Amino acid sequence: MGPRVVLSVGVLVGLVLSAPGGASAQQPSSCPTPGQGSGAVLHLRGAVQEPLTLSAPELDRLPRERVRVEERDGGVAEYEGVLLAAILARAGVPTESLRGPQASTVVVAEALDGYRAAFALAELDAAFSDRRVLLVDRKNGAPLSAEEGPFRVVMEGERRHSRWIRQVVCLRVERL
Repeated sequence: MGPRVVLSVGVLVGLVLSAPGGASAQQPSSCPTPGQGSGAVLHLRGAVQEPLTLSAPELDRLPRERVRVEERDGGVAEYEGVLLAAILARAGVPTESLRGPQASTVVVAEALDGYRAAFALAELDAAFSDRRVLLVDRKNGAPLSAEEGPFRVVMEGERRHSRWIRQVVCLRVERL
């Protein structure tokens, strides 16, 4: 290892250790570590007025919507859940007048296995897009399977399902 590498590593370690709370402190804006299952709860972290942890019953009490979408195999399924915009509003994320810093805000959905998918905040707002993006917990009238749930993001009208993230545990709001 050359002197530059050692110096760089030393600087990085120093920055981490000098941060408030040290290296082991859990920042309130961070999501749980992938693989740390905490049951049917959703964490909302990052650039929010109020970080939230919502249980399945709490999400059940929010306004619910249904969307019929084409599956990868060509079949059609009906999903039921809560608009991501409604969940974000509950945490105080503004969606009106998305200008300046708000225009470059993204929401990152994180899965239990570490998979992530990003959505521009404007994509989630009905004032900007006709597509509905839901955090769902039911498919064809039944709870999601263990392979898909307890929560999954479904985006109406999206042709590729790479952002239809399953086993969602956290939504993280970031300003770019």
